[in-house]
Amino acid sequence: MGGPGRKWRAVLIWMAISVVLACVVLFAPWRWAIGVFLFFIPFNATAVAMIGIDPILVPLVLCLALVLRYGLSLTDRELREEALELIGKEGWLLAFLGYCIVSGLLFPRLFEGEAQVYRNESNVFVLMPLGPQNISVAQIAYLALGGLCFLALRHAVYRVGPASAIFAFVLQAALIGGLGLLQALFGLVGVKIPVDWVVNNEGATLMIGQADAGFARVTGVFTEASSFAGWAIGALALMLFLFLNRILLVTTGVLTAMLVFTLLLSTSSTAYGGLGILALVTAIAVGMDADPRRKDRGLVLLALGGVIGASLLLLIFTADYGPMYSLRLLLEGAIFGKQYSMSALERGQWASSAFQAGFDTYLLGAGYGAVRSSGVGALLFGAVGIPGVIMFALFLAPKFALGFQRVRGPDTAAAAACAVAIAPSLGVLMISGSDLGLWSLFWYYAAVAVGAANRARAGAPAPDSAAAERGATWQDGRRGLV
Repeated sequence: MGGPGRKWRAVLIWMAISVVLACVVLFAPWRWAIGVFLFFIPFNATAVAMIGIDPILVPLVLCLALVLRYGLSLTDRELREEALELIGKEGWLLAFLGYCIVSGLLFPRLFEGEAQVYRNESNVFVLMPLGPQNISVAQIAYLALGGLCFLALRHAVYRVGPASAIFAFVLQAALIGGLGLLQALFGLVGVKIPVDWVVNNEGATLMIGQADAGFARVTGVFTEASSFAGWAIGALALMLFLFLNRILLVTTGVLTAMLVFTLLLSTSSTAYGGLGILALVTAIAVGMDADPRRKDRGLVLLALGGVIGASLLLLIFTADYGPMYSLRLLLEGAIFGKQYSMSALERGQWASSAFQAGFDTYLLGAGYGAVRSSGVGALLFGAVGIPGVIMFALFLAPKFALGFQRVRGPDTAAAAACAVAIAPSLGVLMISGSDLGLWSLFWYYAAVAVGAANRARAGAPAPDSAAAERGATWQDGRRGLV
């Protein structure tokens, strides 16, 4: 795949792209900044961003740009007072971030010898060590930055509305999910779509070139199937509930069907677990829905999905030859045989050691960044213990509850859709996530949901003057969406 020269050319190219995108986030009207920021967030885990050093360059630079712009905007007295009021409502988030930072810096040494912790020996961007001994400065910083981005984005959406965020998510689903769909369709006939042209290192090429039961794995532009599934489940949940809320009805309906089909053919156990979580969340959301029209649409969709799903499973599991038989083999392996795979055994060991770290530290946690697990549930228990888990749950619960509110306009419709998407997005992290860093989409779904809901309750406050000149409000600048 090329020597050091190619690697550094890739670094320079992606640094240049990052700078250009950061300038958009810093200087463009807020609605453009929101759209560009949200569209490029998943690119930390994509093959195209694997530069042989660290895949987080683009979203890291964009997050820094967003936080910097937000900080500079607070020199305006009105915005500063508004920001303090909004931030004051996020006490549990601030408490959670504070506990994670203190625990990450202090607990690995405080509990040294009492708990098994993960030694951080790798580097970020060649020269910056993750931290001394078992302290992961980088992971702590990524978590804190994710929280800051949440605060900045929710305020921006509150000021200019959620329209640009919704467009960014829809475009993301169409472009990233579209390649995944092509891979799935060609996989049915055993043909691989070459994607090594977007890869900059050999390790990513090996992960992309996999097949399961003769079926080419679906990775999209990501390095492996689980990464694609982790992104696509959140995108599917959002498209589904945008469709139920009649936002961009035809587009979100088509994208919902596309992502369901692609995930079913993805060969990823993470995808199938995520689909199960999404089905459960959808049933709960529809059953408890305060909006009667949306509830009726959801019940019809659930019934239709159940009939189609049962018919497909019957067709696949009774097949003895052809493409359907290949699907039968991969589903049997991914659903029933995964527990015996090396991947499952390794993940089980990580989860076990994470839980043990939590018990060994009197349920306080061994410190954020000092515990490794392929699932953020075990990770949180081992890293920040019961206090951290409770604070995180109290932070997210009110955001998810926004999904059950009665829709009273475009803002509340967008808020409800993003709120419901939080749960499956986080659920996939519970299956195969490694941390809650700035690339985790639940931060941004929550930010858009809260910002849009606050905007609706406040009667749609006037956007900043630059945005107002360009018609950036959802109602005035985006007619015909609903």
